[in-house]
Amino acid sequence: ALAGLQEAITVDVCFPNRSSDDEPLGPNLWKFLPEGQVGANGRHIKFDSCTSDTINGKKYVKEIYELAGIHDQKSVPILFDKKTNTVVSNESAEILRMFGTSMRHLGTA
Repeated sequence: ALAGLQEAITVDVCFPNRSSDDEPLGPNLWKFLPEGQVGANGRHIKFDSCTSDTINGKKYVKEIYELAGIHDQKSVPILFDKKTNTVVSNESAEILRMFGTSMRHLGTA
């Protein structure tokens, strides 16, 4: 586990394809879709690594940003503080630095 942080940090994984034009919140949004979806070729596509949003129960990443009061973001990854409902960062390099520095005290390694 990354820096022994498995007790402090959970990981949810989006479906590796964005939403389409006909979805309720619109196109090009990352979503949690562990059950998979039917692709453009008519075949069902599912990835075992995809999860649901285990913290907030949201379907779209955009909804997580909105919980934090951010209405103009929809990107991944997200480091989300579940105690304060705050997006801490959405920059992958910055998140990795935090794991090794400011969050080190939370780890078990």
